[in-house]
Parts: sequence; C-alpha cells; structure tokens
Amino acid sequence: MMVESVGLSPSVEEVRHQLEERFAHMVAEEVRLALLDDEFYADQDPQVFGRAVVGAVNDAVGYFLTHPGADAESLAASLCRIFAP
Repeated sequence: MMVESVGLSPSVEEVRHQLEERFAHMVAEEVRLALLDDEFYADQDPQVFGRAVVGAVNDAVGYFLTHPGADAESLAASLCRIFAP
C-alpha cells in the first residue's frame, strides 16, 4: 500500500508518512534493545538505522513491483534474511 500510494492525495500521503514513521520507530526500538547485547548495534544510531531500513525496504518493494515476474514470497524471504538473520 505504501509504495502504490505515493502522491495520490495529501490525506493518503499523510497516512503513508505515518506508517513509515511507525515502521521506522519499531526498527529503532529493536536497535535500542540490541545496543547492549549485540556488538553490531553498539555504535548504531537507532533513529538513523530505522529510517535506513524503511528506505531500503521501500526501494526493494518498489523495484520488484515494477518488474515482471516478481515473486512476493521470495522478496519477503530475502528481506527477512537481510534484516533479521
């Protein structure tokens, strides 16, 4: 929904921004929880990390939505392997 809704109307754009913000916040909270237990996250800024994940996922989904033969299950599995190994 988020990718296909870009620029439809101001109210839809507001909802899209709210959803992206919630997604980024969820990721940032997970990074905050991992700061003490996982060396990889020790030097990460949770807010930057969250926004970066949102951008990466949006770009990957947008790319695959515009290319014939895209496999949603394969895309989801790949994103999970990248962001939740």
